[in-house]
Amino acid sequence: MRTIIFPVAFCVLLIVSTSDAQSSGQQEKTLMKKEETPIMCRLDALTAEERKRHLALGKRLQESREEIREIADGYAIRFPGDSKHLLDIAEFVSRERRCCPFFTFEIEAAGEDEPLWLKLKGGEGVKEFLKALLGVK
Repeated sequence: MRTIIFPVAFCVLLIVSTSDAQSSGQQEKTLMKKEETPIMCRLDALTAEERKRHLALGKRLQESREEIREIADGYAIRFPGDSKHLLDIAEFVSRERRCCPFFTFEIEAAGEDEPLWLKLKGGEGVKEFLKALLGVK
């Protein structure tokens, strides 16, 4: 997978794991909320300065992507495995999740210098949105 980062701010839905003490009913409510999140970016989630940094970071990540793979509920993007890319991806995701709550992000980092994977996923309609955004054919 080649990693691709979008120059446009993306929204992220944080999935918070529930403790064993929580009921399955509570877990179902959490899942239901994720599925109901509309595909809408919150343009007011970032300040002008944050947005400028976010767009520059997104462009840099987009230029360094190595592969894009389709996964069941989204896409996985591969990046070089160095520390700079890991920090850039983490910073990108930290802002993206604020403006685009319909996305779920996963960052996969294996051994030293192994490729990094950024998985962008979400509920109904998110995969199609990502396909268009990423230019996947």
